[in-house]
Amino acid sequence: MNDNVNHPSHYTAFHPEVIEVTQYQSFCIGNAIKYLARAGLKTVNPSEDFKKAEFYLKREFDTLSETTDPGYARWQIIKDLDEAATTWENEGRSEMDAMLARRIRCAISYVRNVL
Repeated sequence: MNDNVNHPSHYTAFHPEVIEVTQYQSFCIGNAIKYLARAGLKTVNPSEDFKKAEFYLKREFDTLSETTDPGYARWQIIKDLDEAATTWENEGRSEMDAMLARRIRCAISYVRNVL
């Protein structure tokens, strides 16, 4: 039985479950990962979820850049995303986990090259 409140299927498709990793991230990084994970699973068109992930990555960068050097802000975001991707690469059990790790790696490229 699907538990849409505590364990929605678009997040439990991954091992570890998305919340088990994102609970240790900042709000914006956690949300970016959440939207990368659910893209194409919760909605038919994944582009909206990818745009939301981009929004949260930009917001995290802007927030961190207010109080620190933009280069350090970029490094911090990449470090946080890398930790999450590595979790799914090392602990993942399925192609879904590998897909999420690849999406997070793409987000790292975005941060490195665009922000």
